[in-house]
Amino acid sequence: MKITIVGAGSTYTPGLISRWYETKKDRIEVDEFCLYDINKDRLDTVGDYIIESYKKICPDVKITKTLDLNEATSNVDYVIIQIRSGLNTQRAIDEMTCVKHGFVGQETTGPGGWALALRQIPAALEVAKAVEKNSPDAWIISVANPASILAEGLIKYGHAKTIGMCHGGFFPRTLFARLLDLDESRISFDYWGLNHLAWIPEIRIDGVPITKEQNIELARKEYAEWRAHETSLPDSFAEDYYPYISVHHYMREFFTHDEVVEECRQRNATRGTRVIEIEKNCLEYYRKYVGIRSDVPPELSKRGGDIEDGQRKKTHDFGAIGYSDGCMNVIDALSNKDGMDIIINVLNKGAINDLPDDAVVECLATVKDGSYELHKMGELPIGIRGHIQMVKAYETMTATAAATGDRALALQALMSNPICFCHYARTKELFNELMELNKEFLPQFK
Repeated sequence: MKITIVGAGSTYTPGLISRWYETKKDRIEVDEFCLYDINKDRLDTVGDYIIESYKKICPDVKITKTLDLNEATSNVDYVIIQIRSGLNTQRAIDEMTCVKHGFVGQETTGPGGWALALRQIPAALEVAKAVEKNSPDAWIISVANPASILAEGLIKYGHAKTIGMCHGGFFPRTLFARLLDLDESRISFDYWGLNHLAWIPEIRIDGVPITKEQNIELARKEYAEWRAHETSLPDSFAEDYYPYISVHHYMREFFTHDEVVEECRQRNATRGTRVIEIEKNCLEYYRKYVGIRSDVPPELSKRGGDIEDGQRKKTHDFGAIGYSDGCMNVIDALSNKDGMDIIINVLNKGAINDLPDDAVVECLATVKDGSYELHKMGELPIGIRGHIQMVKAYETMTATAAATGDRALALQALMSNPICFCHYARTKELFNELMELNKEFLPQFK
């Protein structure tokens, strides 16, 4: 089996291969990992660290690196996309520009995510078209942000055999088990919505729904953990929004929007600013210890988020590992006949009644032996229906605009985002400035 990692210069890549070796090497029989990137310096830094490490650890597996997309996508079984067009430098610019205009710049569901999608989708489609040409039976596993919009763009306009994956759907069971002090095997739950906008309306212990009091207390504990790191949902949200529990701290961008904007202004920084520093330290680690060490830098724990880092310290794990484990679980399930239930981002196709069939949703699927089947969820509960439908419309318009270069649709998409919806004049100013700041990455908009 050949697995190609696109965007292999990412600081995540050593952790991705490490988790394959530690947890999946007996189930995913890899002959070659091909590391592909357009950034030679990043590819050499991260790629050389991995190659030198695995010469000692796993000499039977070939690890190659290339700047040639055709080579990377030829005779391949799985292509993992973890690109970031414009790097985190552009992310930080986008986020602070949003703050300047009075909007939170969050890089997935927020207007920062809109700008990222416009950059990401053309770059990802170039990869998808190469896969379609050179290895049409291969699967693309996309773990890049904004996960839901990027998956929709890839599936509709690039390569149908694409699955979007985010660790946001991977860790709730572990989180709930820890907060309830129970074994994970006893916990089940419903999970509905979109990437970074999913809700859990019911949690069960041994198949029995937890009580209202347990539900509210569980939500309070979760939101309190978030607040230890950043402005987030207050205790009262747990009761006021009962029975719905959010497992995404990105909800703060919607429900505590003004407080988050003020926090960014006070710090004169956003999450993107923090990530730039984390990545710098990780890259220095890989350069310093090439041929000497084979682990991942401690700083990588914060790459998946300071909140997740704090939670994972309690389980002796590191934050970015969620992406790696989730990605490897998808490949494992597709490659084997026993399969597993995994939360993924794919076309709805009737799984959720209140969303279009050709829109990407994030919900539970049985992934098995080269295919998947979404669990039928029925109608969205009314308490979360409107918010999800509004963001889904924004996402679909953004994906289409990014793929086609439709500038008018791109503006309509941004104006449809709930963060921007009631602020037409400021949204148009933001649109014009972000389009100008990103023009070198947006050749589709002529």
